Amino acid sequence: MLEIPGLIIIVALIVYIATLRNRIKDLEQRQLQQMTLEQQSILRTQIQTMLQGGKTMPEVVKFVREETGFGLVAAKHYVDQVQTEE
Repeated sequence: MLEIPGLIIIVALIVYIATLRNRIKDLEQRQLQQMTLEQQSILRTQIQTMLQGGKTMPEVVKFVREETGFGLVAAKHYVDQVQTEE
């Protein structure tokens, strides 16, 4: 049986993790907003070219992460968004 202090620590960690995830999401949104429309257009063109050229999804996501600083999930969502626009 968990003691009260152990339970409090677990709840505090869950809240802390949720807070960190929200901060990361906000930072990724700011990074995207800081990109100019021209930069976004160039990145989208590069993604489309890579996908049409036979690059795998992990390769393209890695490229987006390197170019933007996005986390894994945000980069994957961005690639998916570009892919559905084609």
